[in-house]
Amino acid sequence: QQPGVQPVQLGPTLAKRLLPLPGGAAPDRVLGAAPLGVLLPRAHPLASRTTLGLPDLAAEPYIALDETTVIRGVIDAALARHGASLRRVHGVSTGAAAYRLVAAGLGFTFADRVALDPRLLGDVTLVPWDVEARVEVGVFRLSGVDDGRTAA
Repeated sequence: QQPGVQPVQLGPTLAKRLLPLPGGAAPDRVLGAAPLGVLLPRAHPLASRTTLGLPDLAAEPYIALDETTVIRGVIDAALARHGASLRRVHGVSTGAAAYRLVAAGLGFTFADRVALDPRLLGDVTLVPWDVEARVEVGVFRLSGVDDGRTAA
């Protein structure tokens, strides 16, 4: 312990995060999963469809998340399984940024219902995607930390 630094109680040793975990580590428990859908501007011609497939999106401008995000990894894996690609026109680092670009009419992105900003719901539509792609949330134990331990 450093002088002048008070120990703090760490509390629970569990944390939740989006899956998959880096390095393929398995969570102690998967809490749930949210399927990814296609987020479009409400006025887009495809927004009224009941589902969308890869052929529907081939010519559409795709707003992609950064390659380091979980959602981008899930999308890239789904595209690879189908030997498909999309016409990427923008790249952003957060879902919130992508959703706002969609609301402005600059293209489409992928999202789940949980992550959508409710303030954008009047401007965008989430259409189910016929490709299996979902974001899971899991609980895992923090390595090297036990309940009741203190740290500086």
